[in-house]
Amino acid sequence: MNDRFTRQSFLGRDSTEQMANTTIALVGFGGGGSVILPQLLHMGFRKVKVFDADEVEDSNTHRLAGIIYPDDVVNATPKVDVAKRVAKNIVGECCIETFKMSWQEGAEYIKECQILIGCVDSYSERDQLERFCRRHMIAYIDIGMGVKVVEGEVPQVYGQVILSMPGQLCMHCMGFLTQIKLNEERSQYGDAGPKAQVMWSNSGLGSFAVGLAVDLVTDWSRSLRGPVYKVFNFNTGDVVTHPRLQFMVSGECRHYSQADLGVPVFVPL
Repeated sequence: MNDRFTRQSFLGRDSTEQMANTTIALVGFGGGGSVILPQLLHMGFRKVKVFDADEVEDSNTHRLAGIIYPDDVVNATPKVDVAKRVAKNIVGECCIETFKMSWQEGAEYIKECQILIGCVDSYSERDQLERFCRRHMIAYIDIGMGVKVVEGEVPQVYGQVILSMPGQLCMHCMGFLTQIKLNEERSQYGDAGPKAQVMWSNSGLGSFAVGLAVDLVTDWSRSLRGPVYKVFNFNTGDVVTHPRLQFMVSGECRHYSQADLGVPVFVPL
C-alpha cells in the first residue's frame, strides 16, 4: 500500500487500488459537491467526473469549498475550473474530468461510472438521476439539505443522505420521492426562491456520502447490505435511519425492473 494511505489500511489490503480504479460521477459542484470532491481525492479515488454548468457568483462563494479568487466572480469562472484547481492542489496533477454542462448533456460520459453522487436541488432532477442510474446499473448516492423557518420559532436545519441501488428499494419506495412532491414542484416552477445552503451542514452530509462510496467499493464495514436513508437533524445533532425503512416488508423495488439491464456492480454478499 502507498505510504500516503497507510493510516486507512483498515479498509483492506486492496482498498487503495479499488478506489483508484472506481469511476465516480459528481453531479453539481456547489455547497455539496465542493466538499465531496476533495474528500474523494484524499481517500484515493482517482477517476472522478464533475458536472456543473454554472459559474462562480458572489452569492455562492460562501458555500464553495475550494480556492476562490476575487477575480472568479468578476470573470464568471466556471465552477468546474474551481474543481480542477482543487484537484491539482491535492494530487499534484489534475486527475479528474470536468464538464461545463448539465449532466443530461453529458449522459454518455456517465454510463461508464460505477457510482453517481447527486448534489442537486430539485425533486424532479433527483427523479431523473435515479431513473438514469437504474437504467445503467449505477449506484446512486443523493444528498440534500433544507431550512424550515416558522415565524417565532427556531429555524430547523435538516438534511438527508440516500443510497439507491439497482435491484433494491428506490427513492419512491422509500417515500422520499412522491408524485405529490413532483407535482407541487412543477406548479411552483420559476418561483421557488433562494435555496438555503450552509457550509457546515453540507460538510456533514458530504462526508457521510463519501463514507458510503468508500464502503461500496471496499466493503470494509461488512454492513452495507440494503438501502440507506439517513435523516440529519442539525439542531440536535441526531442522525437516524428514516422510520419508513422499518416498515418495508420486501426489499424489492416495484418501480424499476432489472430485466435485461445487466448486473449491478456492487452486489451484497
